Amino acid sequence: MAVRITGLNSGLDTDAIVQELVKSYSGQKEKIEKKQTKLEWKQDAWKELNTKIYSFYSSQLSNLRMTSAYNAKSANISDSSKATVKASNSATIGTQRLEIKETAQAGYLTGSKIKTKTGEAATTQTGLSALGLTKATTLSVEVGGATKKIDISTSDTIQNVVEKFRKAGLNASFDKDAQRFFISSKESGAAGNFKVTAENYSSLAGSELKVGEEYATHMTKASDLGITGEVDLSVKVNGEIQTVKIKPDDEIFKIVGKFESMGLKASFNDDTHKLILTQDEGSDVEFQIQADTNETRDAFNKLGLLTIAQGGQAVRYTSNGNDALSALGLLDEEHGGSAVKLDGKDAKILLNGAEFTSKDGNFSINGLSITALEKTTDAITINTTVDSQGIYDSIKNFFKEYNELIKEMDTLYNADSSKGYEPLTDDEKDEMSDTEIEKWEKKIKDSLLRRDSTLNSVAETLRTALAKSYTVNGKSYNLSTFGIKTQSYLAAGKNEKSLYHIDGDSDDTLTKTQNDKLMAAINSDPEGVADFFSQLVKGAYQALDKKMKSSSLSSAYVVYNDKQMTNELKEYKSKISDWEEKVEYYEDFYYKKFTAMEKAMANLQSSQNSLSMLLGQ
Repeated sequence: MAVRITGLNSGLDTDAIVQELVKSYSGQKEKIEKKQTKLEWKQDAWKELNTKIYSFYSSQLSNLRMTSAYNAKSANISDSSKATVKASNSATIGTQRLEIKETAQAGYLTGSKIKTKTGEAATTQTGLSALGLTKATTLSVEVGGATKKIDISTSDTIQNVVEKFRKAGLNASFDKDAQRFFISSKESGAAGNFKVTAENYSSLAGSELKVGEEYATHMTKASDLGITGEVDLSVKVNGEIQTVKIKPDDEIFKIVGKFESMGLKASFNDDTHKLILTQDEGSDVEFQIQADTNETRDAFNKLGLLTIAQGGQAVRYTSNGNDALSALGLLDEEHGGSAVKLDGKDAKILLNGAEFTSKDGNFSINGLSITALEKTTDAITINTTVDSQGIYDSIKNFFKEYNELIKEMDTLYNADSSKGYEPLTDDEKDEMSDTEIEKWEKKIKDSLLRRDSTLNSVAETLRTALAKSYTVNGKSYNLSTFGIKTQSYLAAGKNEKSLYHIDGDSDDTLTKTQNDKLMAAINSDPEGVADFFSQLVKGAYQALDKKMKSSSLSSAYVVYNDKQMTNELKEYKSKISDWEEKVEYYEDFYYKKFTAMEKAMANLQSSQNSLSMLLGQ
């Protein structure tokens, strides 16, 4: 906005005069701005109400239009300490026998209390060397049939070990108070079970075998190595003596096979020319060659399998990974430790004699949801019946939401008039307190949908749909048949003439002493009740659905003319812009006129001053 300095010669308040001259134009702009504000408020009011109408349409009306919504079942179990049970609408009515053979369990490994070499309490930052681990080893973690390797070194901390177990697919933690590792499977059931083992092995790497100046190969015969007669060779494997017969014409690859028949792993490499025997399974991996006689001693020596201590050149390699598990307190009782291992297992039940299993103890069988809690010694019973209270509550909740919606709609339609109230301009607000402004605007907003024909049409659609009668098994029924009705016109409170009350409803002070016809009908003929109410609700759903169809004036799932309102707001904005241009044009027009007048008066004043000076001479 340009800065103007006016009235210096005339002494007139030019700004005030110009504002009065353009007042008729700015007044037109303010009228349109007030209409725009009022329409925006009305649009917001409709958006809020439409959200509630659509919610009722998409939840209550949509759900309860199907007969299946009234097939609620309830299930009771004779011993709730053994299992819990819930029934869906598809559950079979009647009594069934349940036996719980096993409950679900996750795999757990509770470590034994660990000890540091100094006797101090371990923390997550304690190194494994402080626990007595002297060399690196590899642990195997088998989870659900898949095996992962964990490399453990003396430089690792307890926290490192915890993280490695977690990466391998287990839950793991270290309790510094209990000084124990706690490891468990992430899923319960047999499929989630796990096993932690160490790589224990003992290997005997023989010396190089030669035939004269040439190195032996896997095709070299025992006779070429100097074994001229048959000899029985024995090896102690897992505490038992295993014996094989070596013949002079046996090739080395056959000899390898004979050692493997003892339960060892055997190999011969043509590159290294060495026979290697290894054991990595069993309770004792320290296998022993039985070179007790000169004959067997000589045969083992010619095969390169006598150790240095026995006068040969074979080298023994041993790794006891259980030392690592023992240091971590994870060696279980089976392997000489005191860690406690519980295997994961599936829950197993018998329902009417048929067996079912579950990894977590939750079963979904023919409409029943069963959770097994504890084993049973004798069969317990599940009794499934029609859930009369559930059906009653569904219907009651439907009318509760309907009443809230229809009362709000009637309140908006019957609101007091706000004639004489219009949105305030900024100048008008400056003359009022915040409380006065709030009350003024509330008066207008409360009446925005007063006597709105669209609102009345939607409300009447719902009222009409619920007042209809429907035929069930050849008989005509309406809501009053089930003790559901509105109050008389004179007895009903303001905006409550369309509200429904259920006879015998303990929460309704107006009807709680009446006979409960609805519950009686549900108990005596649940199928008939379902048939009637599904027809009733479906009728209301379809009627409201028509109101929510898209048109040139409204969008889909909108009951008011939202498109029309949007276009009207655009028109208001355009008109306001036009009037703003007019106001600006005429302001400039009048300011130019006054500026010209000021210049003329300045020139006149200058001429008068010059004339006075001449006459004064």
